[in-house]
Amino acid sequence: MPIKGPGKEMQRRMAALAAVACTIGFSAVVVRLLWMQVYQYDYYNTKANSLQTRDTILQPKRGTIYDSNMTELAVSASTERVEIYPRQFESSDNTNSKVLKIPVEEQQERVAQLLSEVLGVDYDTVLQKAQKTSQGGLSVAYGVEKEVADQLRAKISEAKTAYDEDTKRIEANDGQGTYSDEAFVYSGLIGFVDDYRRYYPMGSFASQVIGFMNESETPTGQSGIELQYESELAGSSGRVVRAANSAGGNLPVEAEQYVPAQDGNSIVLTIDSTIQEMLEKQLETALADNPQARGGVSGIVMDVKTGDILALAELPDFDPNTPRIINNEQQIATMKSDLVETLTEKGMDANNLPSDEWFKSGGVNNLSESIANNKEYISILDDLRVTALSDMWKIKPVTDMYEPGSVFKLLTVASAYEEQAVNSNSTFFCGGSLRVDSETVINCHKRGGHGQQTLTEALMNSCNVAMMQIVSQLGADSFYEYFDAFGLLNRTGIDLPGERDSIEGIDMHTLESLQKTKSTLMTASFGQRFKVSPIQMLSTVCAIVDDGKLKTPHVVKEILNADGTVKQSIETEVKRQVISADTSAYMREAMEKVVSQGTGQNAYVAGYRIGGKTATSELSLPGTPTEDQRFTASFIGVAPMDDPQIAVLVIISDLPYEATHGGGAIAAPVVGRVMNDVLPYLGVEPVYDETEADRREVSTPRIIDMTKDEAAAAAESAGLTYRFLGEGDTVSDQVPSAGQKVPVDSQMIIYLGDRTKTTEPVTVPNLVGRAPEEVEAVLKNNNLYLRRTGVASSKYNWQTTAIKQNPAAGTKVSVGTVIEVEFSNTEGVNDR
Repeated sequence: MPIKGPGKEMQRRMAALAAVACTIGFSAVVVRLLWMQVYQYDYYNTKANSLQTRDTILQPKRGTIYDSNMTELAVSASTERVEIYPRQFESSDNTNSKVLKIPVEEQQERVAQLLSEVLGVDYDTVLQKAQKTSQGGLSVAYGVEKEVADQLRAKISEAKTAYDEDTKRIEANDGQGTYSDEAFVYSGLIGFVDDYRRYYPMGSFASQVIGFMNESETPTGQSGIELQYESELAGSSGRVVRAANSAGGNLPVEAEQYVPAQDGNSIVLTIDSTIQEMLEKQLETALADNPQARGGVSGIVMDVKTGDILALAELPDFDPNTPRIINNEQQIATMKSDLVETLTEKGMDANNLPSDEWFKSGGVNNLSESIANNKEYISILDDLRVTALSDMWKIKPVTDMYEPGSVFKLLTVASAYEEQAVNSNSTFFCGGSLRVDSETVINCHKRGGHGQQTLTEALMNSCNVAMMQIVSQLGADSFYEYFDAFGLLNRTGIDLPGERDSIEGIDMHTLESLQKTKSTLMTASFGQRFKVSPIQMLSTVCAIVDDGKLKTPHVVKEILNADGTVKQSIETEVKRQVISADTSAYMREAMEKVVSQGTGQNAYVAGYRIGGKTATSELSLPGTPTEDQRFTASFIGVAPMDDPQIAVLVIISDLPYEATHGGGAIAAPVVGRVMNDVLPYLGVEPVYDETEADRREVSTPRIIDMTKDEAAAAAESAGLTYRFLGEGDTVSDQVPSAGQKVPVDSQMIIYLGDRTKTTEPVTVPNLVGRAPEEVEAVLKNNNLYLRRTGVASSKYNWQTTAIKQNPAAGTKVSVGTVIEVEFSNTEGVNDR
């Protein structure tokens, strides 16, 4: 009996079910496609591209940083970036797998070993990248020098040559034989890309201002100008997009898309490398002379009229080429002390310290096993190192606040003078202290008092009592208005990172606090118990001496396009007129007398009209035991006072009581040395008056072969005295030698006949700590000449001593050598 097929009803049902199934299936496909192509388009597009293309980022050449004279301070040199291509290890046409029969794991290890040996990169890190076989290309080293890249290419070539030679040998032997261990094909696994590396040709020079870069695939500025002007310097990356075959290899060049990188713009600074070098040299000396300065030393040189920063430095500094290396011994000692203190507080072993190399370079490899395995200890070390590095990198004259101390008296006097609360004829009596209310007595630094004094003398003497009387006449409201007018409540706007506003109630007094408590107003009048930044204080002083014009300080002069054309010039910005030209003229006269007659006399430079103000800030709170008190010494100098061009601030931070800590004693001489270097460099000619005869210098004439009478006349004409040694009428030799500069009225030794000067060297005696008269006598006895620097000879007193000499004691020199000796006073320069 034949089998019956489905009936018509059944066929209709089956057709309907098939239609429903098709509809559901088609709908599912449509929904899936909609999901993939619309809602997940970016994901799948990226994934497809990653399989079909190889994308290489091209780094732009970062812009150069120049000083004001176009000296290169930061440059980008051509280097190479080394990449690996993990996906290629599992490629079906991988020669090492297909021909050499080397397992993928061994290939990855060989690549990691080669890159570790040649490039110095971490083996484990490279191996981990090589094992990410879903990735197309990963960078393993940046900024590789051409010589090192060529070494790597040579190793790759050697392995390929071994492979080729073995292949020929095996083919010639009808396919019989094995490959040597040296045979390997790195092409396709390792690649090279043009790159740039940042270099700082002058090392630590101006390091805080310039800043440094991080090391990554996309390096960026981390501090200083490198950070502040990142968007200008960086440029924009380019890329090479290459089509890839199914194995991940490159297709022909025709399938390549090239987008060139756009090089960054360059920055021209207002920093003058010569002046920067002069400042840094003197700060290095200041730090060496004051090793107990826990906060280091800092300085700024500013153009009074434009706001240009000509030099800015902070010590300790760092080398931007190796920014995470700490070399300063004082800084390392402080780190050790802080670590011991923290370990002791936590009850941990304070004798188990890291190696000296860790304090210098960090790194787990420089830690003992007991420390490396202690998580709490590692956390403490991480915090310690971050703090130390951040402190070393930041631009303290811009970012940090300090109590300005007596230099702030310039603002107090200028404000009161401008408001006509006082005038040049005003007088003030200082008995050594002043009762400001029923419970508070505030002392002057001179406990015996200054007696009756004029307004100018009050500044010269740095008298606290007079300042309190002046601010009482000015009033809290007006005093606070000038705080604001001189810009001390806000950022200066300097084009460097890290500057912040003064925080009322924390850094700066509020108007309410000045009005409420009289003692607050009194102490503020002489710069205590509030904080400003060094750049704020220097900008204020520049305004005071430059006819009252407050300007925005800046370190950038120009921004240059990548082709060298000028994109932008930074012009002088005058914010406002704070005081009148008349008040400014009075302040210049008073500040000049601070140096010529008052507490700033150690900043004196012969032939130049220097003005300024000393300061010694008490960092400790009232009632702190003497042995625990800390101080900051500073001085701001301006020159020349008849037409101010530069202002110099030097700060020596955080000194103990037992160390010399007065601004007039230790900071003023540093500013004087900077002025002595910078002013001639700027073309400011010295003008000597009758009191500076011993500081003027003359060139010795050439008198050899002259007659005795001719030689005497030549010496007198040059402004020198003389004495004869030997017999005869013809000059045979002379001391000093012809053309040597010596102080006027120095005595020449004129040799006659067959008498000549000795060729035996003279040992320079130790002159430091001796009085001027003794120094002069000792040098004369050794047939050496004295060049005086430092405090004016007319201001020598019973405490005037030599504080420096050049050449140093013990140096062997010729007869007639000029020895430069700097003299300093400790009497009459106290400013607290």
